[in-house]
Amino acid sequence: MPKIIYVGRQSPWLGKSLPEIVMNLRNFGINRLVSRNTWKRYPEVSYYILRVCEPAMDDPDRRKGMFWGDRVFRGERLGLRKIDTGHFHDWLLIPKHEEHEFLQKTLPAGQCWREKTQLNKAIPLPPTLAEMLKDNLPLPLKVRQRQVNHVVQ
Repeated sequence: MPKIIYVGRQSPWLGKSLPEIVMNLRNFGINRLVSRNTWKRYPEVSYYILRVCEPAMDDPDRRKGMFWGDRVFRGERLGLRKIDTGHFHDWLLIPKHEEHEFLQKTLPAGQCWREKTQLNKAIPLPPTLAEMLKDNLPLPLKVRQRQVNHVVQ
């Protein structure tokens, strides 16, 4: 048998869409754990506990619907969120016998696995831009910083 060699970019999506999974479960999978294949790259656990599932039953591709769940990302509880990425073919159903392991690895509510990174409120301008502004402005350039209002989580 000849060896098959695929040409082109490999798809990052491995799995089923969320509506495909929940349409095969009793009560549309309420209180079941689902995860995404792309979250396997993190050492901490990431998953959703499904709370509201309304798949579009008239969709022949089984990719549409409205889903809500309690999100746990990298071991930290983030609360009830709408699941906007259900149409991606990247979802996995956590088997019942593995759910206990996922729940054990989750941090208690209010705890984080690391502190949030704070950025400085002002950063210096790039040297070339500072020189251009100094040459082109009639007033002396005293403030060489611009405001940045971002917090990295």
